[in-house]
Amino acid sequence: MNEKVKVNSFGKKDKFLRITGTTIQFKNKQIQREEITEIIYDVHIIVFYRFSVGRRYYIGLRTPTQQLDLVFKSFFGLSLDYFTELCNRITEEIWEKTTDKIWAENKKLLLAGKAVHVGNCQISKKGMVLTKQQKHIGWENLHYEVLHDRLVINHSADSSIWTNLYFENTWNIDILIALLDWITKDNGLAEMP
Repeated sequence: MNEKVKVNSFGKKDKFLRITGTTIQFKNKQIQREEITEIIYDVHIIVFYRFSVGRRYYIGLRTPTQQLDLVFKSFFGLSLDYFTELCNRITEEIWEKTTDKIWAENKKLLLAGKAVHVGNCQISKKGMVLTKQQKHIGWENLHYEVLHDRLVINHSADSSIWTNLYFENTWNIDILIALLDWITKDNGLAEMP
């Protein structure tokens, strides 16, 4: 992918976007793909005084030292198809390889006996710690559910222990969901030392 794109319904195609096997460049910022450690993707409604006026598409990529934000806005349905198609092409180029790499790195940390942090959660062989509440949920008591806008995590025996992680502002939430599935559904806990 190597083209000029527009970033909102009223703009021109004058922002440079290039995605290669090694780098991602948007506007005047460039990051190395192998350095990406966090990813986020969200589409949400733009509201003005209780009325929907458009959509905001957000793809974020982080390395230990940089952050690259790809933000596109469609207003009043103008260029809606353009931005939907553009974001689909971008995610096809970067999503699977990037999330697979981040997932493998986090799985490796867990297998080495270390903890993985996502949002206000920390997971390890012992279970999950909700860091804001400083509450622990053992794997046998963990219940999680993916809803349309968030991941709900709670303790199956203690209703006072819970949290919501929202897709729009939680980096690596898809990685966390995949790790939870691996641990709870694919018996990943048995692989941990």
